[in-house]
Amino acid sequence: MRIPSIHDVANHLGLSISTVSFVINGKANQHRISTHTVKRVNDYIQKIGFMPDKRAQSFRTKKTGIIGLLVEDFIDYTTIAVMKELETICFRYGYKIVVQQLDSSDKAVHILNSLHDRQIEGYLIMLSQKIPKLYLNRQQRYPIPVIFFTFNKDSKNDLDSSDDKQISLAVVDALSINNMFNRLKEML
Repeated sequence: MRIPSIHDVANHLGLSISTVSFVINGKANQHRISTHTVKRVNDYIQKIGFMPDKRAQSFRTKKTGIIGLLVEDFIDYTTIAVMKELETICFRYGYKIVVQQLDSSDKAVHILNSLHDRQIEGYLIMLSQKIPKLYLNRQQRYPIPVIFFTFNKDSKNDLDSSDDKQISLAVVDALSINNMFNRLKEML
């Protein structure tokens, strides 16, 4: 069975694609679409299980709502705790996170290219070491916001930061993570 499209909804209801689109995107009032029409569209899309095509929306808006989170080590407690906080905060701002593990330079290049092809809106890169040139060179070539943060796994009190490329990370201080996300949001 084929997934229903906005064209199918419009044809079935005898409405224009624009009218259906305005209803689906919550812009019915702006375009003076009657409450009766809004109800018809909403009832029908619920009945058939219609879901808007996110690819089409991101093509039109040039936004995907997706941020890449690249981490070195999934096993480290600090990494897991920070990932959890980042996901919570990104979700609050309407973003989803795609998490990838970086364990080699070759894999990192492949992952960065793959995420770039999917129009990721920004990268958060967690490293426990100095930032490799691979990431810095990429950041200069592509206009995608990148925030690096490094931490020393062996020292709970180590804060290694520089304003340009890194953000200090104090284990799981939600305020620090919130500020980091605000910085990413400003860059988007």
